[in-house]
Amino acid sequence: MDILSTLLNQQTRSISLIQPEGGQTGLLLPSVVISESHSDTLEITDHPIEAPTTEGYGSVADHAWRKPGSVTMKVGFGSSGSLLDLWDTSGVVSMPWQSPKQVYETLQGFQRARSLLEVNTGKRLYKNMLLKSLTVTTDKDTENVLSADLIFQEVLISRATKTIVEDKSRMRDRQSTAAQRDTGNKSAVPTGNNALVTQISGTRAERGFS
Repeated sequence: MDILSTLLNQQTRSISLIQPEGGQTGLLLPSVVISESHSDTLEITDHPIEAPTTEGYGSVADHAWRKPGSVTMKVGFGSSGSLLDLWDTSGVVSMPWQSPKQVYETLQGFQRARSLLEVNTGKRLYKNMLLKSLTVTTDKDTENVLSADLIFQEVLISRATKTIVEDKSRMRDRQSTAAQRDTGNKSAVPTGNNALVTQISGTRAERGFS
């Protein structure tokens, strides 16, 4: 990536913490993004399925479902707010700079707390992401910067709703529509012809007939 591209694109990628009440905090802006890899997968049944009909029966969508998306990023965070080793760019664009150590600690905190994150990449905005993998490499070229491989995975969120049920006394067919409750063990009682046969058999047994 050349110098101009670095300066123009440094704010298009970000990692931020999603707050329960809405909004984002803990904004991290990578100094440079070396690569991004996006992955979206469908889980598809291996069994034969019914062909869709004009009457509306059968649906291919019922037998395939989307798995959580993921994005892998190789990023770098410069020291002292500088993007480039030979040029201090901290005064070119106003950014909330942190030292590489502080950024590393922030990323570790996101992962340990299982914090939901919003990840903005060059091609896509991801919501409800967890930092699945954090790998930091330090060598002679990255001693004073943070070079990290990040893998984020989406969490599919569902929401439950509360339904208020009318009191049993106000139900017309209360025996069949009331909520279930534990009333102890019950024994089956014969009815109809079976009850008559049982009654006759019992009477004959009492009188000594076989």
